[in-house]
Amino acid sequence: MKAKILSFLSVLVGIAAMSAMSSCQPKYVSDYDYRKAEEAYSNDDYDEAMSLVEKQLKATPRHIDALYLKALILGNDGQSDKALSVLDRALKYYGGEPEVKRSSILSLKGLILHTEERFAEAAKAFGTASKYARKDAPEYRQSILLEQAQCYYQAEDRAAAERVYRQMLKEYPDDAAAMVGLARNLRDVRKFDEALEWLDKAQELDDDYGSVYKFKMQVLDSLGRTDECIDAALKYYGYEDDASVQSVARLCGKHFSYAEARIRAQARQSDDPQSWLFLLTEVYENAGDWLSAIQVYDQMENLHDIVTTTIAN
Repeated sequence: MKAKILSFLSVLVGIAAMSAMSSCQPKYVSDYDYRKAEEAYSNDDYDEAMSLVEKQLKATPRHIDALYLKALILGNDGQSDKALSVLDRALKYYGGEPEVKRSSILSLKGLILHTEERFAEAAKAFGTASKYARKDAPEYRQSILLEQAQCYYQAEDRAAAERVYRQMLKEYPDDAAAMVGLARNLRDVRKFDEALEWLDKAQELDDDYGSVYKFKMQVLDSLGRTDECIDAALKYYGYEDDASVQSVARLCGKHFSYAEARIRAQARQSDDPQSWLFLLTEVYENAGDWLSAIQVYDQMENLHDIVTTTIAN
């Protein structure tokens, strides 16, 4: 959960605001313990940070930035219910001139609800956050809307997810992530032609965006456009480090000779031929061609020996 929360909040104003506090004029009677808590948190000393933030809140119970930091520590520690309660307090008492924005507090609430798989509630929190972000963090509003759409998708509310994705594209027509999200949604409701149109647009904007090809291969497969599907699958495999080898190999098996030729061509051109040869072994094994698979494994071993010898010399 820690990685999920920090990865998103790092692009919001919350943590950036806390980092700036040490150089700001204190907004409360004393911010000393809070500033020390923020420093401890930045150094990954979460126990010390919690001790200091509790001390700050004992002196100033409505210190919004301290409440936010406490919720962040609790959330990263897996204490979701306590974190959510603290965030509700921060929202209830929000006022004055805290560094943390309302949209950041609500976004953290959404992230914690998401980690608890309370997707519909998370979507609602992100929706409210996006409204506040129009004024307090407009540069992050699109990221918040993307989180909201993803939560609706995971809640299996395809209509709501589609509505948010289309809203994103209306406000920011060149958002490739929103295009891919909408295309995935359209794929699920079997609107394959429109899904493909959005994926083509996303590809034009960012032709090495791996997720474009992940969903494009699925849509093209559903449309029965096999060779194009294989081309997309191979691009997905080439661009995504964690691409599913089995998924790509399965699609390649739908036109074996075409896929074999395309993979061998990629192996010849690539700086990492081993990865392409490994994919080829999977294709051969799926087809029951064990002899060819063994021959490719031997080729991979020879390449490895050549590289090892070259490095040694």
